[in-house]
Amino acid sequence: MSAMQQAEAYFNAWNEHDAAAIAGLFAEGGSYSDPNVPDGVAGGVINFSYERESGYERDRAMAHTARIYEIALEIFGRAKREGRPTSDIADDMAREMLGADC
Repeated sequence: MSAMQQAEAYFNAWNEHDAAAIAGLFAEGGSYSDPNVPDGVAGGVINFSYERESGYERDRAMAHTARIYEIALEIFGRAKREGRPTSDIADDMAREMLGADC
């Protein structure tokens, strides 16, 4: 597959909210980085939510951060079900995670 075909397949899968197709485009052990999100997908937000709690436990925050793949699948699933952009769903999930006071 050429680089252009790879990019087209990625964008098509993204626009269709097809997490399985997106994951299938990555090499085993591959990672995702978005220049618009400094800490990648949700990692910084997850850690921040734990830092806000009293009695911060790094291991607990890191265990949650390890769930980024599942969180991304949830974002894609909700976006598809609700017919909304993934960015809106991710924002909603961050607000839910941080609580109503954010």
